[in-house]
Order: sequence, then C-alpha cells, then structure tokens
Amino acid sequence: MRVEVTEADVVNGIPKDSCDCAVALALRRVTEPVKVGPCWVELNGSDALVPLPAEAVAFIRRFDRGEPVEPFAFDLELPEAAS
Repeated sequence: MRVEVTEADVVNGIPKDSCDCAVALALRRVTEPVKVGPCWVELNGSDALVPLPAEAVAFIRRFDRGEPVEPFAFDLELPEAAS
C-alpha cells in the first residue's frame, strides 16, 4: 500500500505521539486506526508489529526532534487481513 504523508499531516501531526504523528495521520486515511512506533506500525486490535521502511523511520526521527521535514510517500506491506 502506498502511504502519502502530506503537508497537512506534517502541520497537524503531533511529534512523539504514536496515534497522531504525521505518519499515523497519513496511515489512517488508508487503513484502520494505528499506533506508530519509531520503526513499526501496530494495527488497532492486533499484536503484530509491521516494520516501517527506512525512509519512514528517518522521517519520524526528524519529525520527533522538531527538525524540518517535507511531505513524502512510502510503501508499506500490511498483513492480508488489515489491507
């Protein structure tokens, strides 16, 4: 699945907030509610942690430190039941 982190996600996202960071906002548009960790996604009601690609991990690190970030897109493979 393609996930687009928009300028609105960057502006409205809350750094260090697993449910409302920029990546979580973008993911909610394409799948069920999620929690986003520093390098994984946890789907609502699931114990499975889905690893994030390197570009998303780097974005989260910069976003959480308050560094400038730009909108970007990444591909994420979710388990069949979640997509």
